[in-house]
Amino acid sequence: MSDRLIILDRSFGEGLLTRVMKAEAKAHAAFSKARAEQEKLVQAQPEYGNPLCVLGLIDAALGNKEAALEEGRRAIELLPVEKDSVNGSLMILYFAVTAAWTGEKDLALQQLELGARAPVASQMVTYGALKLLPFWGPLRGDPRFEKIVASLALRSILPCLVNDHLCHVERSRDISNYLPLVRVRDSSTSLGMTNNC
Repeated sequence: MSDRLIILDRSFGEGLLTRVMKAEAKAHAAFSKARAEQEKLVQAQPEYGNPLCVLGLIDAALGNKEAALEEGRRAIELLPVEKDSVNGSLMILYFAVTAAWTGEKDLALQQLELGARAPVASQMVTYGALKLLPFWGPLRGDPRFEKIVASLALRSILPCLVNDHLCHVERSRDISNYLPLVRVRDSSTSLGMTNNC
């Protein structure tokens, strides 16, 4: 798995999958293997935030809270958004996951809000990703998280309102079922959207 320049190796994927399947012993073994591999990368590039960010995520999965949070913070220091908008944005989002996995919900939500507004959007912070990816499981059900998810629902639907698929959606008027804030006035003319707030 990878998101731009963040590489999560096979062992990490196995750990995540087995954790979702509630096979905790297998998850711990897979994350431990991933940690050993990731630590080598961090030692080879100690001033590069990406491997350190992943190490923080792995430490969070292993329950090494203090190390995970320290590594995540250091990764953000090494690659701030002002220095590198792509990687800096990713550091913030992965730190949000790290914080969530360590039980630091307030910090996780703060970082997620920052990441959602970051200059470079990540595939990790879309409506679908927040609803479905196991990364965000510890935050689900928190009203602040659900508010962020709801704010992204509008963004995920609007792009389809301006491309070729619009005509089909508009004529069927199905959009009103999916987006309560948008109402189609007349499907036989151009898009007529109004905000019902």
